[in-house]
Amino acid sequence: MPEAMVPDWYIKDPEVAPPGTPSYLCANCRHIDFIALFRQEESDVMPKARDYIMLGQLQAILGNAEECGFCRFVLRLVGSDGAGGLATEEERVTARREKLISLLEESFYLCPIRFKTTFNNPALYICSAQEVAEATAAAGQTGQATMKRPRNTMAFRPLHVSAPNLGRPLREPATMDFEWVRERMALCDERDYGKLDFRHRVPVRAIDVEDMCIVDLEDGARYVTLSYVWGEVQQPKLTRATEFQLRRPGGMWVILESVPLTIRDAITLTRKIGERLLWVDALCIIQDDPVDLKRSMGQMGNIYRHSILTICACAGEDAAYGLPGVRPGTRNTQQLGSVVGKLALGNILPASEATEASKWSTRGWTMQEKVLSQRKLQITDHCAMWWCWHTITSEDENCRHSGWQPGTDHRGMHFFRDEHELVVSKILGRNSNMDTYAFMISDYTNRNLTDQADAANAFLGIFDQLDGTFRGEFIAGLPDTEIAASLLWVPIGPHRRRCIRDPETSHVRPLFPSWSWLGWIGQVAYPWLIERSLPMSESGSPLMWRNQVENFDEEDAWFTGNDYRLDGGVDPNAVERQRGLPPRWRLDP
Repeated sequence: MPEAMVPDWYIKDPEVAPPGTPSYLCANCRHIDFIALFRQEESDVMPKARDYIMLGQLQAILGNAEECGFCRFVLRLVGSDGAGGLATEEERVTARREKLISLLEESFYLCPIRFKTTFNNPALYICSAQEVAEATAAAGQTGQATMKRPRNTMAFRPLHVSAPNLGRPLREPATMDFEWVRERMALCDERDYGKLDFRHRVPVRAIDVEDMCIVDLEDGARYVTLSYVWGEVQQPKLTRATEFQLRRPGGMWVILESVPLTIRDAITLTRKIGERLLWVDALCIIQDDPVDLKRSMGQMGNIYRHSILTICACAGEDAAYGLPGVRPGTRNTQQLGSVVGKLALGNILPASEATEASKWSTRGWTMQEKVLSQRKLQITDHCAMWWCWHTITSEDENCRHSGWQPGTDHRGMHFFRDEHELVVSKILGRNSNMDTYAFMISDYTNRNLTDQADAANAFLGIFDQLDGTFRGEFIAGLPDTEIAASLLWVPIGPHRRRCIRDPETSHVRPLFPSWSWLGWIGQVAYPWLIERSLPMSESGSPLMWRNQVENFDEEDAWFTGNDYRLDGGVDPNAVERQRGLPPRWRLDP
């Protein structure tokens, strides 16, 4: 091969370590410069099939695995793919054996590039021959970034005890690292000194996890919130009848055995990370008091926004599942590690993928809890994931902002998924309030609600947050100051009316107007927002209104939502101006 065609990762004359030593690599793997691969610039261009690094058939890799550190690591990675969700070690061993036997004649490759990531993560991927063919076919002749990327379960990176962005060896994979959570809290407190606001300004109760009772929160007190899926689980609730007992010190112990595992684990976790107060809706809102329910529902956004941390239960289907890793033996985390030459390599635990695939991410109520929380600890079956205004990191990763100087500005919050092209604006970085609204509506309408009557209530916290940006009110979920623009939503996929059955008459009636997305069950989007070159404004809306008042010239009959017309007139008189404008509106001269 001509010298100019030799790839940068190829070692022409590698050192050969003695067989039987940790640094020994087989005749194939010793030519791979792993450090060069990890240090290369990130790319959004899919490699051609010929550029993938051939590792060989699995049976050949198996033959070398006893002495070659990288072959041994590849074998463990391939065998463990898909076995992490099994309950027992015996089941996992059986699954790994059966998988390896079925793939003995399959060839495997090392992807030679680093894909672009938000935080410049050094990760490489193992691919089967079939996956290489599918990926290169998806890229077509263009080699664009729309290719099919390898699965994260086949990704790996260097392990290090402290270097930012590299993998972090877990002290005890089967149990959550509470010290790691405390370190994240302390570091974020240091960066956010004077920035975070814990003043909730409304009556809020919480569980005192030391005295095990319900207490009233003082304004400005530090407290943790729990975001979880209730499901069909029967659980004790705070009611007018139980409030006196639960307010007594130790009163929670009486009902603790009947409290779902997720809430019990949240109490334990709050205590383990050095916090004392925990807010849980079922035990901190009087469930049979309509006044307390209504007040708390309207303040849900404030409650989550002003908490010190939100624990997100991103595992299981309901509140009975628990928080994996809080109790010993409640998670089956498989961190694979191997010495390869001068490097220690480890797999990447599927934290973000597990979060997005969770029941928690599909529920309508949890969206405002996700969006409004200042910090989140997202707990999956595999590990815990930390999210704050500075960074996103997980238990198996050395935190990226560990070396930041105190006072470093926030880098901004990333709220929304972008799986659907109709949801992604082409003017990112120049987004308006309507862009933000469109992102949130698309995400929210793709979620599920057990009780359709909650459709507006589950979004109240976000409405409250958006209220100031629109300088108006919301009518059936639409901002009245941008009513023309907000009417132009379109359904994505099948829709049906959001209705409720009257328990007395059995008649079915719609809950919301048909012209609002709230009136329908199913995801919606604002595709016309995408195909524009300027930030959104009411005057930029493609919707035109026609004045139905007689004796108007055709030229004056049509107007946009940027004009406000009283009694049909183009130029209302002073009396109409005084009496006709809604609260908080003003008529510009």
